[in-house]
Amino acid sequence: MKKNYFMLAAATMLFAACAETDVLVDVSEKESAPQEISFDAFANKATRAEINSVIDLQTEGEFTVWGWKTQGTGISAVSTTIFDEQKVTYTNDNWGYTPTQYWDKTATYDFYAVAPAEGDATYSINNTTKMITIDGVKSGPSGTATDYLLDRDGVIDHPGSTGGTVQFNFKHIMSKITIQVKQAELDDDKDVILTDLTMSGWNSNPGKFVQNANSEWSIATSGTAGTYQFVSRANQTLSTSVAYEAGSYLMVPQTVASLSFTISYKIGEETFLAHTGVMPAAEIWNTNTHYTYTITVGPEAIKFSVSSVESWDGQGDGNTVIQDSDGTIGIE
Repeated sequence: MKKNYFMLAAATMLFAACAETDVLVDVSEKESAPQEISFDAFANKATRAEINSVIDLQTEGEFTVWGWKTQGTGISAVSTTIFDEQKVTYTNDNWGYTPTQYWDKTATYDFYAVAPAEGDATYSINNTTKMITIDGVKSGPSGTATDYLLDRDGVIDHPGSTGGTVQFNFKHIMSKITIQVKQAELDDDKDVILTDLTMSGWNSNPGKFVQNANSEWSIATSGTAGTYQFVSRANQTLSTSVAYEAGSYLMVPQTVASLSFTISYKIGEETFLAHTGVMPAAEIWNTNTHYTYTITVGPEAIKFSVSSVESWDGQGDGNTVIQDSDGTIGIE
């Protein structure tokens, strides 16, 4: 009888040991399973409609990634390239790429990214300084021209042991110019109808962006001055209270010496042709800055004002006096 109790107790201990071993093995397998390196993107609220009229970089589109892993420290450190202009695409509610790379728990990682993945320009990166060069950037109307964005700081010294998702914070590197038009106060109830609006005078050559701490943009000085006609706003009735947005233009950042606007409009049946306003001093268009020019038209004078929007997501203040063909016009 005592022998049976002993055998039963031994069997119970054996089953308990087996159960415990199974659990330990299961946990070990989960911990050692390789984790995929995954990406995510964040861009400020103004990014929508700049890359493309329907693309929002937070949930759509493509971007390019460079990445390195470093094993060891000091003079023993060894760096290996794991992403070299890797295209990352948003599909099926996820940012994906091929071939899949996995986290090395013994290494640290550096990542850098630019958007979009493909455009008119060419991309390259200095493997030592990790600075990105974008060559062949073209100015053009919003929704047509490519809006280039960059994560300036990248994601550096990311420990492979923590794994997880690498999130990029993209910012614009071009300038954005928006033109608005409103009518002056009139003594009668006649409407002012915009029939033509053309902007001209900037350097239309492609630009080159070389990331650094100082001046990053270069553009050839010789070439044809840019001109753009906002034909989609022809025969637009203007308002005295609300400025009408004629359109926006993505510019290679530069100093423009002679930006001008040529405006034609009608008041009733009378047509006013080729009224031109010119900035008397150089205007500097900076990286990641949105400039809004408001033009007020009427029978006596054409008025211009300009305010800048820093980082494309907050309203700033500032005025630039612009001249018309008859002399200096006051700012609103």
